[in-house]
Amino acid sequence: MPKKAFVSYAHESDEHKNQVLALATLLRNNGVEAVLDVWSAASRIDWYAWAIKEMTEADYVVVVASKKYLQVADGAPSREHRGVQSEAALLRDLVWEDRASWLPKILPVLLPGHLLNEIPRFLQPSTASRYEVSAFTPQGIEDLLRVILSQPSHIPPPVGEPPVLQVLSGGPGGPVTWSPLDTPVDVRWLAEIIDHKSSQRVIELHLVPRGNVSRCSVRRLRELGPELLEIGRLHGIFASSKPPEVGYSTSAAWAFSGHAGLAVLRSGQRSAWFLDPGVPLDERRLAMDRLLLYIELLMDIKMDRPESWVPAIGTDRSGALRRIGVDATESITDYDLRRMPTEVAEELAARLVTALREPAPPAPAERREPRTGNIHNNFSGNVSGTVIQAGYIDRFNS
Repeated sequence: MPKKAFVSYAHESDEHKNQVLALATLLRNNGVEAVLDVWSAASRIDWYAWAIKEMTEADYVVVVASKKYLQVADGAPSREHRGVQSEAALLRDLVWEDRASWLPKILPVLLPGHLLNEIPRFLQPSTASRYEVSAFTPQGIEDLLRVILSQPSHIPPPVGEPPVLQVLSGGPGGPVTWSPLDTPVDVRWLAEIIDHKSSQRVIELHLVPRGNVSRCSVRRLRELGPELLEIGRLHGIFASSKPPEVGYSTSAAWAFSGHAGLAVLRSGQRSAWFLDPGVPLDERRLAMDRLLLYIELLMDIKMDRPESWVPAIGTDRSGALRRIGVDATESITDYDLRRMPTEVAEELAARLVTALREPAPPAPAERREPRTGNIHNNFSGNVSGTVIQAGYIDRFNS
């Protein structure tokens, strides 16, 4: 059923009455059942009873402001316009009785040429909404139509998932809990994701989902490449003279420049990498300047999240992994990772730096197998003729 609006006004002049008639007609032409006294005068009517019935049954009461309406509505004594006096008295009584219900239903309207100070005081001209008619067209009464038809011009977006904000100190829940795993998870390192080579040492950070996670579709991977580029650009990680590269395959999507990169695997693994900021590594700067930023970037990617993550961090040079700081045998919950990314970044930085400071295992000795090749001879003392005292086969020069 159409919304019903009772039009209350003062019979001031023929011009004013014609404007009110034009307004009421325009409302009816645009889906509102406007009720006006001139349309109900076909027979003898008890106007007071009529006004009470129509006003209380209407969805809205449109009060057309004017100097005379203001004079009688705010209680000034007058022997004129007694119909408006009774309507205004009824509105005051209804607002007094149930303000919360009736104030939103009474709509003060200013026709062209009328001023704010012509709205009755009990309708709060300065502190409540009013509706100005700029022209007798649908566009000229748009604000009035929108409120009667419940068609707002601005609709709020849906409420998203609340972020878990970083706890700067103390706070409930205690520190992040690292849970040992029975078996290590499979981590895909950079050399397995893309063909990326650098003469400088690269630090890699990977978050591997643990538990049930929906596999990312190839279509979603195609969309993720530009999304990763946008995330990286917003945070300034692609600051390179070389334009970033964006791409995807059936197993991964990525965006990277000469200095840093982001990638997502179909399995749900999220990866980031960047050039080593320097040697020796400073734990605090590594955690705060780099790892914290990249953890937050990876968590911003719009994908399904598991109950827990397995972080892995390491260094790589020319596609060959040299040292792993976290060996993917511990997990942390998704809640903890989002709640305390600073603590996670500091822990990962400490483990990586510790691992890099440990002496590297000795390289295996070269096996020297006697076979055809260049023979190196050592001679000593006085000899007669050609004597081979000692020798070995150098397989590198064969």
